Amino acid sequence: MSFGKLYGFIGNPRTTVPYWVAKSLGLDIEVIETGNGKYSDEFVALFPHKKIPGFVGDDGLILYETIAISVYFASQKKESGLLGTSKADLALILNWMSFTNMETF
Repeated sequence: MSFGKLYGFIGNPRTTVPYWVAKSLGLDIEVIETGNGKYSDEFVALFPHKKIPGFVGDDGLILYETIAISVYFASQKKESGLLGTSKADLALILNWMSFTNMETF
C-alpha cells in the first residue's frame, strides 16, 4: 500500500534525506521528479512556493520542508528509534537536523 508521494529529485540533499528515512523504514513512497526549474501544474497547485521537497500522503496530508517530512516519516515506526526514546533525545535530534539543514544544504 502506498504511503504517499515525495516531490523533488534524488541527488538534491533536501529530497534525499526524507527519501532514505522512508526507505529505511520500508515506507512505500513514490518519488515525483520535480525541481531545477521544472514544476508541473500539479506541483505548483500543491506547493505554490515551489520549494522541494514536498510530500502528499495518501491520507491527504501535505507537508513541505526536509525536517518536517523526515520526522513525520520517522514517527511512523516508533520502534525504529530514529526519534530517540525521550523528549530530550527528540530535542537533540531536531537540534542537529536543523543545524545540518542550515549549514550543509
